[in-house]
Amino acid sequence: MARLPRHVVIDGFLPVELHDAVLAKTLGQEKAFKRSTMREDGADVHGEARKSWVNEAELGELEAPFEEAVRAALPAIFGGLGIQPFEPAKIELEVSAHRDGDFYRPHVDTFHSEDRAGRKTDRVVTAVYYFHAHPRAFTGGEFRIHPFGGVGEPVTLEAEDNRLLAIPAFALHEVRPIACDNGEFRSSRFAVNAWVHRARPPAQ
Repeated sequence: MARLPRHVVIDGFLPVELHDAVLAKTLGQEKAFKRSTMREDGADVHGEARKSWVNEAELGELEAPFEEAVRAALPAIFGGLGIQPFEPAKIELEVSAHRDGDFYRPHVDTFHSEDRAGRKTDRVVTAVYYFHAHPRAFTGGEFRIHPFGGVGEPVTLEAEDNRLLAIPAFALHEVRPIACDNGEFRSSRFAVNAWVHRARPPAQ
C-alpha cells in the first residue's frame, strides 16, 4: 500500500480552564519527569530511537476529566479513522516533555511478539494532546505520519497548543527533533499520549 494512514485533528480540544490546569500541574512537576524508555523484547530500555521525558506522577486529579474529554471525542475519532466503534477496555495515559535535542524516530505504538504476550488488551488508537507555555519557546517537534509501504511523502503536522491528534496505533509515525535554546523546563513541548485499548478476545 502506498497511501497515508488516516488522521484526525481536533483544535481547541480542552476547555480553557482544564487546559490551563493541565499546564500548571505539569509545570509544577519538573522533578517527576524521568528519561523515557522503550519496550523491547519484554523489557523497558533506554534506546537510541527515543529521547524525551515522561512524568511518573501523571495527571493526578486531572486524569478523570481528561479521560472524559477523550471518550467524548471517540465518535469523531473512530469515524475519521475508519475504525469500527468499540467500548474502550482502558485509556492509557502518559505525560511527556520534549526538550532541546529530543526526538522520537519512526515507530508504531502497537505491541507484538514478546511484548504482546500475556496482555489482555491491544492499543488501537494513538491520540496525542499538545500543550505548551506562552510564548512558545521551542521550534520543531512536529508529528510526522509515514505512508504505508514506505512509498510516497509523509504528512507533517504542527504541535499546536490545545490540539488533539489521533491516528491508528499501527501507523508509522515520529516526533521531529526539538530545538529550545534557553534550556528551561517550561519551554518544553508537552504532550499527553492517550492510547485507546480494545479488549482482546479470550484465547480459544
